[in-house]
Amino acid sequence: MTVPFNGSISRTQRVSLCVYSGFCTGVERAVRLAEGYLRERPGQELYVTGDIVHNAGVMRRLTSIGLKRIEGDAPPVGKTVLVQAHGISPSVEEVLVKNHNRIINGTCPILKANFDRFRLAEEQGFRSFLFGDRAHPEVEAIQGLLRDVVVFRDLEELSGLRNRVLTTDKIALIAQSTKPVDEYRRSAKMLVEQLKPQQLFQMHFSICAATILREEEIKEKAPLFSTVFIVGGKHSANTKKLVLLAREQCPRVHWVEDVEEARGYLALIQKSDTILIGGGASTPLQDIKAIEALFL
Repeated sequence: MTVPFNGSISRTQRVSLCVYSGFCTGVERAVRLAEGYLRERPGQELYVTGDIVHNAGVMRRLTSIGLKRIEGDAPPVGKTVLVQAHGISPSVEEVLVKNHNRIINGTCPILKANFDRFRLAEEQGFRSFLFGDRAHPEVEAIQGLLRDVVVFRDLEELSGLRNRVLTTDKIALIAQSTKPVDEYRRSAKMLVEQLKPQQLFQMHFSICAATILREEEIKEKAPLFSTVFIVGGKHSANTKKLVLLAREQCPRVHWVEDVEEARGYLALIQKSDTILIGGGASTPLQDIKAIEALFL
């Protein structure tokens, strides 16, 4: 996959933003739903099932205008609840409905389509092998959706599942939407190499395009800059992967959450440095542009 970049940097182009920056469409939709509800109903509360997005700044801003995060095992009663962009399991939704809550579905439409395909595969008799992080809310939602799903976090863990692979007649490989696409392809290769002729295999390409495009852009551009700033929450899976990819390509990579954290690196930047700034799918574009302005 090629990103729109000509492979060179102008001598006057000291600071450059990644083309694929700002909220992905799913995050933008969830944030817009929250903002719209709270602006139209000043003084009212809106509950959310976890973090709408993995971005502390966004959550602080929304909390300041009335958003409340559901904590622990004590769901609200008779309130309005926004489902986070990552989705929730049917059992969690059932409890919310039982407690007479009004639900606004903020699940990313791309994830919802993925969930529908995963469920259809299970109805057709496939056991799902899920490439993902167990503690991630998207993975938790999928585990609650499917009756029979095997989660693995990396190739090493997948290699330890050989017996389960060989005793499964129909295998569906699925992935958390923010996992690295290269590792997902290697997972598919490992599975296929283990299969017996009579086993059926299907691979669902469920990694989001926003994830793929950002990763490819970082891999292409990072080697051409002396310094890279990746902007995003420390709990964001896709932001973490961008940082790791950038560090493979560039000797100086800084992971910052906002402009104030980036300001701490000002003294380290030389006039001769060239700076690339990118961000995860849960990072607002204005946060990235604020850091650009800091170094111009």
